Amino acid sequence: MAENIAVTDFLILWIATLCANLYIVGLNQLCDIEIDKQNKPDLPLVSQEMSIKTGQILVFGSGFLSLILGFYGGFWLSATIIISLLIGTAYSVEPIRLKRFHLTAALCILLIRGFVVHFGFYLSFNGAMPFPPKLYALAFFMLFFSMVIAWLKDVPDVEGDKNHQIKTLALQVGQMQTLKTSVYLLIFAYIGLILFLYASGFLLLAALHLLPMAWLLFKFQNITKSQLGFKQFYLFIWILFYLEYLLFGIL
Repeated sequence: MAENIAVTDFLILWIATLCANLYIVGLNQLCDIEIDKQNKPDLPLVSQEMSIKTGQILVFGSGFLSLILGFYGGFWLSATIIISLLIGTAYSVEPIRLKRFHLTAALCILLIRGFVVHFGFYLSFNGAMPFPPKLYALAFFMLFFSMVIAWLKDVPDVEGDKNHQIKTLALQVGQMQTLKTSVYLLIFAYIGLILFLYASGFLLLAALHLLPMAWLLFKFQNITKSQLGFKQFYLFIWILFYLEYLLFGIL
């Protein structure tokens, strides 16, 4: 019986999270149609493969369903969902539209992916503190990782962002400098994570993180300045991102 409850709780959290993510990402696309005509012309809304009305139904329906499931899942899950939706809305929607500036845009992403999600989901399942050392390690690392994602996602889109006054880091300091800064920050985060895990006694987990760090350095050495190269590298960063959850989940 306890196992069934645990599975049910996990499914509620998982579906609520997927719906919240669909709302946040979809709302951003609804608000960015004009920008994406230049940056991402293949997106469904821009290419008219999907109508704006259909997009609105999917986005707001997903947001509503995530709230319902969040309330059903209890206080901590509902709080996590509500905070995530509010930050995601402020990120995209006028007049706030925090994505206009690279610092506030990065802050939105790192708050959700680095802090709210990890501690909120932990409390959803456990309902109490203290938090385990591995959770602090993962959250610390993902704060830096989220900053890197926030910077790199805009690197291929400088022309469209420039024409619509979106002040990304790539526009402020250049594409290649943004790439270098992001990689250096991520390497720093890897080193900090490895040292923390080693000092905390998680020796195998610490040692295994040498592999993605080396993979990152190898990819960085081979990237070109072309937009295709930037996009491929950005997709690779997401592979490293999800690899963290696999490593922490298994070990």
